[in-house]
Amino acid sequence: MIGVISIFLFHALNNLIVISRDATPFIGDASDLYKHSIYYYKLFSQAFQNGDIGQLSPLFHMILSGQLLGIAALPFYAIFGISHDSAVLVNLLFLFILLASVYKTGQYLFNRTAGVLAAFILSLYPSVFGFSRIFMLEFAALGIAGLWVFFLLASGGLRRRGWSLALGIAVGLGGHHQGQRAHPVVHVDARPSDGQVHGVAQPTPNRRPIVGSVHP
Repeated sequence: MIGVISIFLFHALNNLIVISRDATPFIGDASDLYKHSIYYYKLFSQAFQNGDIGQLSPLFHMILSGQLLGIAALPFYAIFGISHDSAVLVNLLFLFILLASVYKTGQYLFNRTAGVLAAFILSLYPSVFGFSRIFMLEFAALGIAGLWVFFLLASGGLRRRGWSLALGIAVGLGGHHQGQRAHPVVHVDARPSDGQVHGVAQPTPNRRPIVGSVHP
């Protein structure tokens, strides 16, 4: 896990440098999401200042509708203040989730070295470190997709209650924003040497696991 943390810190430092020097304003979907997240943050702050929990009803709607990125941005606004930079910093959370999920998946299927190598290769994808510097829903969906894959494998074909529950929570967090579905489509199977599909199962020495078709 130290290797994954090192990879994350490397990209986090790069992102902080790029974000601090980037003065490009948000446009399109990023601008709309940013405005919504600010609205909910102000709503949250006013409710606690006034001691009126009833003002939080729109925030509960936000949670139930699965607007994960806007919810995750609230602590960053509270710590760093409301700004474009604070909004983009929330992607560091999903970057860590993505790298950790890929590492755990590789460790589960093969070993720790494979997990670290998989996380390292993924972190170098331009679409990964590029989107991690943009305040958009797609990167949050990518991080959740990584959780889906690992939880699905760890659940042993939904036979392990704890991991199955974790998978259900992760699926629920997939959510949507402004009615636009952002659920990743994940296909995972394991093919033994005879080529027949046996579904998701605990890897064995003569079984070659295949993970594919992961589309945010």
